[in-house]
Amino acid sequence: MSFFVCFDGSTLDSALLSVALDLLSTFLAFLSATSAVLSMFLAFLSAFSAVLSMFLAFLSMFLAFLSAFSAVLSVASALLSIALPLLTVASAFPSVAAFSSVALLFLSVAILFLSVTSAFPSVALPFLSVASAFPSVAALSFRRFGPSFRHLGFSIRHLNFSFRHFTLSPIAPTPTLLPITSIFLSLTSTIDTG
Repeated sequence: MSFFVCFDGSTLDSALLSVALDLLSTFLAFLSATSAVLSMFLAFLSAFSAVLSMFLAFLSMFLAFLSAFSAVLSVASALLSIALPLLTVASAFPSVAAFSSVALLFLSVAILFLSVTSAFPSVALPFLSVASAFPSVAALSFRRFGPSFRHLGFSIRHLNFSFRHFTLSPIAPTPTLLPITSIFLSLTSTIDTG
């Protein structure tokens, strides 16, 4: 046998609605805090994008310096290529033999230095190309993040409006029946055994 107890529907509905609105308000506060954190993260990403843009400008200047340095190395290598045979011929004369030996040693070291340093721009250019492409990709990603955060903020404001609209909605006083069969069955079994 099942028993039902009739409560005042408007009172019970108001209590349940109050609990639901408290939960929704807490969830809305959490969403607002999340939106604030996301806004701060977006500001950090914007600052990071500005730093990357400055780094890209520095890389462009460094690339121009490497190009100029490579041109200087090419000219110096050509001059050394001309000076080396001349010193070899001049070393046959006794008056310049001592000078030519020192000059040949200097030229050998200079040619070795130019050979090593001339390879540096070739190694640095691929790295600079990859590094210069990274800020462009990052800036594109940051611009894609922005509309998502703004859309989230719009959704939270829309949700807040829905909560207010729901709060202002009238409550229909309908009776509510709550079954408490198990309690009354245990009570009747106790009475029967008594």
